Amino acid sequence: MSQPVHFARLVTFLGKAAYQPTAYQSPYDAQQTFPTQYVAAALAEFLRPDEVVVLATDDAWEVHGGQFTAQLCDHQGLTPQRIVFPAGRSEGELWAQFEILKEALRVPNSSAPGRVALDITLGFRSAPFFCAGVVSFLQLVDERPPEVSIYY
Repeated sequence: MSQPVHFARLVTFLGKAAYQPTAYQSPYDAQQTFPTQYVAAALAEFLRPDEVVVLATDDAWEVHGGQFTAQLCDHQGLTPQRIVFPAGRSEGELWAQFEILKEALRVPNSSAPGRVALDITLGFRSAPFFCAGVVSFLQLVDERPPEVSIYY
């Protein structure tokens, strides 16, 4: 079975935990697997997005940024766009997270909204609920909201 849709962008989170290698299975082809410690690398392999946007704190990027970038470049020929994501330790940082995620989900395109894959697997604590709020906000206020598929 082939992938049914085209994804303009994969938006993902990266933390500083010690991720273990896993053989991820394609959501479109049960026979296709991809071994990696980064679920976003597997999703990039399966979904073939045009670009990958990584939301990561400075600490998380220091731990995993180089290896994650190398994996994407080696397997998919993609260089991830890293966006500094605040830790959310204050009200101001939480609002900054909201704005950053909101903009990461918007794919500029004059003729049609872009389709976005949102990977919440490595989101910290309440991130999945937070993401749902941002997606709902975009669906309500944007004239042409992005089509978002959530992967967990």
